[in-house]
Amino acid sequence: MDSKTYNLILKTVLYADIFNYPLKEEEVYRWTKDIKILRYDDIKRANGVIIHKNSFMLLKGREELIIKRMEREVISKRKIQTAKNLVNFLKFIPTIKLIGVSGSVAAGNADSADDIDLFIITKRGTLWLTRLLTTIVVELMSRRRRPNETDVADKICLNMFVDERFLAVLRKKQNLYTAHEVCQLKALYDKDGTYQKFLWANRWVRKFLPNGIDTRILGYYDIKRKKEKTPNILISQLLNILNLITKHLQLWYMRRHRTSEIIADGYLAFHPKDHTADVLAAFEKRVNKYAAKI
Repeated sequence: MDSKTYNLILKTVLYADIFNYPLKEEEVYRWTKDIKILRYDDIKRANGVIIHKNSFMLLKGREELIIKRMEREVISKRKIQTAKNLVNFLKFIPTIKLIGVSGSVAAGNADSADDIDLFIITKRGTLWLTRLLTTIVVELMSRRRRPNETDVADKICLNMFVDERFLAVLRKKQNLYTAHEVCQLKALYDKDGTYQKFLWANRWVRKFLPNGIDTRILGYYDIKRKKEKTPNILISQLLNILNLITKHLQLWYMRRHRTSEIIADGYLAFHPKDHTADVLAAFEKRVNKYAAKI
């Protein structure tokens, strides 16, 4: 195997190692950057600082992660079921177009103490109204993760709302970490093919992960050729008014509680901590550490 091919495979294993997550051989193929020069047989033959064990690929000395991954997969499935139970109520909010699980739960790598991150796409012009209604439902279900709360196990973190007109990730946030987040998102409720629209709008991820999105989804769902339904003008105007009112109410309330929230046109992000910079820095550090062994 040539060094360039091995380099690609090792980088994929190194990235997963940041999350203490050994990959299966077929997953290495999915998450490797340049699949044009990569054959599946190359993955099976990759060794050196990489070892193969029970169909997993990981770094030497990290064998204990296999058991940890299997334990976390069980935990993640339980958390997804918790989210599904909540979605059964949230889906009755008419302005919600998609509800997905993101983060460690979506990746199948959640710890028992982790919360559950929800990603929500809203009907155009109803971002703030949808957030208010969603928050009320989650609060009534006693599942909402509150700011500065420490015991967050199985709590619901409403960490991202996106207006259906702004599905593409902001250009300045398009990187390897975000590409993984997009590809790993698990849709629990999808209305009007919004999940496919989301993937189409974010097909930029293929620059980082060419095999991260099933090409069949991009192939049969060409959003540019799909006509959108003409919205009812009266209903749209009413929703816009309600959205404006709820926006000002929430911004007024948030003045005293603002931390690391991101508020932009058609986009709300409520992350207790944005891990992007830390993950990319850790990846670069690992690549530099193993550069001599590539």
